[in-house]
Amino acid sequence: MTKQLLKRSLAGLAITLLTVAGTAVTAPASSAQVDAKPNFELPFPCGEKWNGATYTGHGGDNYYPLDFNWGVGDDDLGKPVVASAAGVATQGEAGVITIDHGGGWKSEYRHLSSRDVASGTQVAQGQFIGRVGAVGNASGPHLHYAQVYNGNEQHIELHGELVTYSFDYNGPLYTSYNCGVTVRAAESVNGDKYDDLLAVDPTNTMKLYPGTATGTFGGSSEIGPGWSASYNRIGVGDSNADGYADIYATSTDGSLNYWLNNGNGGFSKLAAEGVGWNSLEGLAVVDINEDNKADIVGRDGGILYWYPGSGPGAFGQRIRIGEGWAGFGTIAGADADGDGDGDLWGADADGNLFFWRGGGSGSFAVKVDVGGGWNGFGAFNAMDVNGDGKADLVAVRKIDGHLFRWTGKGDGGFNTGQDIGQGWTGYRPATY
Repeated sequence: MTKQLLKRSLAGLAITLLTVAGTAVTAPASSAQVDAKPNFELPFPCGEKWNGATYTGHGGDNYYPLDFNWGVGDDDLGKPVVASAAGVATQGEAGVITIDHGGGWKSEYRHLSSRDVASGTQVAQGQFIGRVGAVGNASGPHLHYAQVYNGNEQHIELHGELVTYSFDYNGPLYTSYNCGVTVRAAESVNGDKYDDLLAVDPTNTMKLYPGTATGTFGGSSEIGPGWSASYNRIGVGDSNADGYADIYATSTDGSLNYWLNNGNGGFSKLAAEGVGWNSLEGLAVVDINEDNKADIVGRDGGILYWYPGSGPGAFGQRIRIGEGWAGFGTIAGADADGDGDGDLWGADADGNLFFWRGGGSGSFAVKVDVGGGWNGFGAFNAMDVNGDGKADLVAVRKIDGHLFRWTGKGDGGFNTGQDIGQGWTGYRPATY
């Protein structure tokens, strides 16, 4: 059932908690004895708001399943879907994932445009499993969601309360408290828990390489052309805490440019954020203060400055946070240990890599030497490729154009580098 058909036939049905006033249909009590019920949450990322609707016969002889929609039209196409409770996933017919929670309980997710967990995978509550689509019996994108006990669909319970099935399609939005996955990716373009790599190819076309649980990158997709060398430094970070990484780029004229991620694979360029950014020899996009909004850290000579992010493409007055940085030609920032605040790495002219642990307020611990040999590589990107909450490093080896990944240990250090791809000569990865 799609949002268009619902509007025509029923004027829609909004999901509200039992405490919300309004005309409601009282669900008949199940005759089955239901116990060991999981603590189900909305099957969307923490904080998102979705409309839900049902109709008579939606579940055969009942109306228990829900069709969830976000925005208008096809706005919700490709939006992330997450597990409403922990369990073992199974891929069914096209576009369907079922999660077995044990004790006779299952949850069902239909019409998915992509299914990102294989059958037999143990998933955590809040784990990314696929994307909203219109696969199967659907004329428009939405998520069909059901809770099933011993093969029978049940009155849906979310966040500890049974929902009320209301005939008000434009009623209150339902907020997700599905925050089971605490690690939020800072450089995830597609909204999952894996940071993604953006790179400009020799034709000045930007491409997306999605991160995966194995620490490698998936097949590329095109972001768009026109990324000439006039954009001399490119970085990625989530500016507005929506879970989708945005793009920053400085121009040779000193302006800072910003592209907002629309959550569906596209970007909208907003106004340039001032001029004078060419005075900074090094830049890193990283969330320093744990507010899930990307900040910029920049080196001006030997002085390190922090520009606190204040929302989409905007930054506050810069704050001086360090000195003695003149010898570090390359700097990068990410969360090394999963504590929520950003840490920094810098490589000196001799190829030695150093680590500074962040304190969450612009302060950093004394630097620690974490390895040598980095002068054989181009600019490196600190990012959580495999979604384990510990920043990894990615860089292209200069001599042969091979892409390497160093898996983070969680203390600012890294495991031995792994060759994860070739053919990167002439590419400009999105790293400051």
